[in-house]
Amino acid sequence: MARAFRDDLRSNPPDADYAILAEYYVNPDGRQANAVHFVICEKSGGWVLADFQNSTHEDFKTIAPKSVKDCDRLAVQRLAKRLIIPEAAAEARANPKKAPDSEACTAIANTAPAVNVTTGDATAPTGTGGTVEDGTYYLTAVVRTPASIIPQIKFRQTIRTSGNTLEMTAENSNKPAFTSVRTFTTSGSSIVFARVCSTDVGMQTETQFNSYTADATHFSLYSIGLGITVTYTKQPSE
Repeated sequence: MARAFRDDLRSNPPDADYAILAEYYVNPDGRQANAVHFVICEKSGGWVLADFQNSTHEDFKTIAPKSVKDCDRLAVQRLAKRLIIPEAAAEARANPKKAPDSEACTAIANTAPAVNVTTGDATAPTGTGGTVEDGTYYLTAVVRTPASIIPQIKFRQTIRTSGNTLEMTAENSNKPAFTSVRTFTTSGSSIVFARVCSTDVGMQTETQFNSYTADATHFSLYSIGLGITVTYTKQPSE
């Protein structure tokens, strides 16, 4: 869907600066919908953000969509969170600690080398869980499925974990550097992130992953919706 939308916009650019396409997987028998997916592009076709929700995600569980109108509500709620439109912006202003800011969220330096996105199997793996060890990690691998909307660009990310807090400083070859702080909760092999602060205008750092794998030296995150696996390698303590 995202690729076809991008190609159509390139051939038929709209008058507006941005365009959105939403796709709903609704059961005709009126039972719970299976998924809500949308993508936003610039008029030139460049991807701005994509969002995929299904029964593994908290917002989807809260609304439990059964109809097209329910899916509309979920899409609007996700847009409010991803784009910080007025209601979410007002909440952020009321709680400055959670508000995006031009100042860095974390002071950790991004000393990681750049990593190229590679293409792997047709589906993203499923994680096995584990304990996320405290420490500093470098992004060492980004693997996309052939159908993923993630472009084949370069990523450079350094993260620091402490308890259930993850700090990140990062940059991509198609956007400015940004920092973020998130908390995370795990259950079995599933992991859910919650934003504390972010200087990433596109809200990339709120990407939700379906599962994870962690051991003494590595931390991997898997997203079925985005078709991507990211792996971080723990660095020796100074």
